[in-house]
Amino acid sequence: MDILDAIREPELEPASFRRIAEMLFDELTVDIFQNKEEARAYVESVDGIIDAAQSDGNTLHTERIIQLAAALGEAFIILFEGEWKYDEEWERWVVACATNAGDPVHLNVFNKLEKRVANGDEDSISYYFEGTQSLIDGSLKI
Repeated sequence: MDILDAIREPELEPASFRRIAEMLFDELTVDIFQNKEEARAYVESVDGIIDAAQSDGNTLHTERIIQLAAALGEAFIILFEGEWKYDEEWERWVVACATNAGDPVHLNVFNKLEKRVANGDEDSISYYFEGTQSLIDGSLKI
């Protein structure tokens, strides 16, 4: 199953993504992040987690990619004061937040994780985070 098919269901409850992220942390036997410092540490570790999981030719299964992406979304919710929202135009769940100027921003974390797994560092999560942060704080103009 394509990862995007799994998150295109508009009837899902936003809290479902928190539960999916918690499943990942439960498997790792660590607590999910609770504050901005812990959320940022998770975001900064995702590239390494993916690289380690794909070492020696291993592949990440769809379920794990969805868990990593849901956790990334939960981190972005904390970091950028966002929320899960079903985007009718994109037909998928995104993290909706706003720039400091009030302009809406939709972060497609599931697509980003899928691209990172497929393309490697070319689609770095750390770089995506830095760009998003610059967009939110107004230092990056589009």
